[in-house]
Amino acid sequence: MKPCIVLHVDSLRRDFVALVNLKLELETSGYKVLLTSRSSTSKLLAYFTPSILILSHPFTLSVEELNSLRIRKTKIYILEVEGILNHENGIASTYPDYLDYDLFEGLFVWNKWSKNWLIANRKINSNKIYVTGSLRNHGLSMIVQNNKERIIGILSRFELINTFDSRHFFENLLTLDPEDENNRWYFERISIDSEVFSIISNLIYRLIGKGYKVSVRPHPNENIDAYRLLQKKFGKLLEIDKSYDILSWLNKLSVIVGPVSTAYTEAYLLGIPIISTEKIQRFHLNEVSESARLLKNFSLSAYMPTRRGISVVPRL
Repeated sequence: MKPCIVLHVDSLRRDFVALVNLKLELETSGYKVLLTSRSSTSKLLAYFTPSILILSHPFTLSVEELNSLRIRKTKIYILEVEGILNHENGIASTYPDYLDYDLFEGLFVWNKWSKNWLIANRKINSNKIYVTGSLRNHGLSMIVQNNKERIIGILSRFELINTFDSRHFFENLLTLDPEDENNRWYFERISIDSEVFSIISNLIYRLIGKGYKVSVRPHPNENIDAYRLLQKKFGKLLEIDKSYDILSWLNKLSVIVGPVSTAYTEAYLLGIPIISTEKIQRFHLNEVSESARLLKNFSLSAYMPTRRGISVVPRL
């Protein structure tokens, strides 16, 4: 019988295509490979013991579940899906300090900074950490752009006000201590997401009024069904992109517009012009926060019109 590998797909619209390619590669090496989701991984592993389990984050399963799998002789690996670049708080939350990292056979990370941080702060043996780059962005080198149509892409990032599971705001707010500075980012993001959504809606109205076709790419953690409201309002010239791979979406665009995001990376590397809403917004992350400093690096790749220019539709 072929040894079986379970690949955990944390986000269908962010990770699926890359992990399907990994699945095909592993199958050519003689493995049987199963893809699982956020909702199915724990349920499956309660009744089934794979030879190898590859997770997107160390905290995907509880400590009890991880220990149970180790007792059952499953080898557990971490395949990083969203590498953090010099971002202390981000990587600390991705790799929590309460976990015993001896439970993992190995970790595949995007860059040397992550590897060095894990060695220094989580005391993980360097021989267990492999710098592989980004599996998700591997397809960039194979993209041939096909942007003959003048399609404007809207890069959405509203997962806090449009949760993937339709969770009500109150459910999150009930768990937060407003006096805890560690929660400040959440309240800032709620304001930012609300304002940017209004800015983007206004922009879509103006663009469609001038005959442009607009394609909106919801964040992987958003509920796509909520975008039916926009389709109902703006009609046939508005498309809600439902493709699994962001690269196939980018391949048909002339320009992208949206709040500052690490997703600027793919557009920048493909040579697609980026227009940021950053200087139009009145709300921003606290400038001294680590997240704000990190995102400022991505802003360097974008054109940033001011509020005075928001009534002007860019010439394409």
